[in-house]
Amino acid sequence: MFGSNMSTLKTVIGRGLANGRLRQELRELRDVKFQSLGDAEAICWGLKQLGDNSEPELLAEHTYALAVLFQSTGGRESPAFKLLQEQGIPELLRLFDTVNMAPTKDGTRAQLFILKILGLYGTVKGTLKIVEAARQPLIPGDYMWSAILRGFTAWHPQKDLLYNSLREPLPAGFIAVSLLDAANAVLIEGSSMSHPFDTPEGKERLRGWLMSPDSEEFSYALSATAALPFVGNPERDSLLALALSHPDTDVRIEAAWAAAKLGRDDGLQRLIECCRDLKTAQPAKRRLSQMRREDLIPPEANEPAFAALAEFAEWCAHPNELGRVPDELAIVHHCELRWPPERKAKPFWLIKYKVRDTTGQGSDDEGCGLVGSVTFCFFSCKLAQRPPEDAYAMHCYWEMEGERLIEESDNLDEAGDYDNLLKQWPGPALENPRLLLVAELSPELQYPQRLVGLASARLKGGQGWVVLDGPRSEWYPCADQPTDTLESLVLKIHVGRHLLGFTGQPDRRTYLAPQDPAQPPG
Repeated sequence: MFGSNMSTLKTVIGRGLANGRLRQELRELRDVKFQSLGDAEAICWGLKQLGDNSEPELLAEHTYALAVLFQSTGGRESPAFKLLQEQGIPELLRLFDTVNMAPTKDGTRAQLFILKILGLYGTVKGTLKIVEAARQPLIPGDYMWSAILRGFTAWHPQKDLLYNSLREPLPAGFIAVSLLDAANAVLIEGSSMSHPFDTPEGKERLRGWLMSPDSEEFSYALSATAALPFVGNPERDSLLALALSHPDTDVRIEAAWAAAKLGRDDGLQRLIECCRDLKTAQPAKRRLSQMRREDLIPPEANEPAFAALAEFAEWCAHPNELGRVPDELAIVHHCELRWPPERKAKPFWLIKYKVRDTTGQGSDDEGCGLVGSVTFCFFSCKLAQRPPEDAYAMHCYWEMEGERLIEESDNLDEAGDYDNLLKQWPGPALENPRLLLVAELSPELQYPQRLVGLASARLKGGQGWVVLDGPRSEWYPCADQPTDTLESLVLKIHVGRHLLGFTGQPDRRTYLAPQDPAQPPG
């Protein structure tokens, strides 16, 4: 955080405006919170320097760069937030209109981001500008509208103004879907307001999404179903019937929840049955929990092994992963591990999946994932061809990287500690060793040394990798690894095993698929 005078931030902003590289100048401050009055004054000063005479593309870029700073004030209670609300928001409104008069690609991006900030700061004029842009409509298919409108939560000071203003007529395109999702969230939280889709036009929009055969619009049908407890009859019952018979499983589960929320016993019974199916157990259990009806969850659905399989099934079904529940799921290993950095004992499962090839032209997709800490699957790492301990080790290292407790680098031009790593190998002479990677471990992990290196080499005529880790240094032959093994995986396996307290080395070749040794490192 900068001090109470604005000289430091103002200097950075002034330099960026002068050299035309404001975004790059401010990037150096990306982790800084701007919480003081001096910080806010500097941002407002920067905005006032932007005007009608600026080149449109540069104006848009600079406006966007300064608008980003509005997100780093530390919350509504900080002095910076209040000053920006009073003096900065009027400047953003002015610049929004200026950019709007000379539309460019970067300008529209800046405008949509300004709308997000206007929603965040909760002024009447800012909210009315969002309504105006939705009516225009400004890029109605842009997903940024979701971020703009979901900020209008149950506690937003202008919630009623926004939802009432967009109620009739409803906006176009994805703006309408974003409005639907935002209103659903407010009402599900328990706030009292009239749903903006509880109108003749709104119910027709819901019907259209529920009846659409396009699988790309099934997510819209899901949003439409979530609105049903908050719209009135006589149309609601027919809409609910469409949702209960929808071809998409997620929509049917949401419809069961909607029916249960409306007091229908058949909705509860549908959710109970879904809890017994691996493919639907997780969302069904969440719906019952949201209604405080955990007592209805069947005991078998809470059994740890079943719950682990159900969690992995849901993870696989996410569009960013497999996009569907696998045809087969099986637990291949289960244990308790003291997971760093807290070292508290946790249960873990390795789960093998199979997605059958339906084309007749390919092979089945098989792999192995983990449930226990962060549910995940390294699809390309062939965990099914590795000892369970190695799979846990890879996940452990990866999670520690995510928590910034391990930093891995292949930039090995620096002298010093890196040069000394190769000298840590205590075994027979290595042929053509080449340092590839170095991992730096945080003291929080209590690892015996700060730096661990990975090198490719030959040993006794065989290709492989050596992990350089003081007295823990180890040789890993290529022949023990599956084909196409990334060199970094060997480093992950070694460090992860020591973090988890595994001792000795397993017979890795017994896990390999027939004729599937790793290729020699290049």
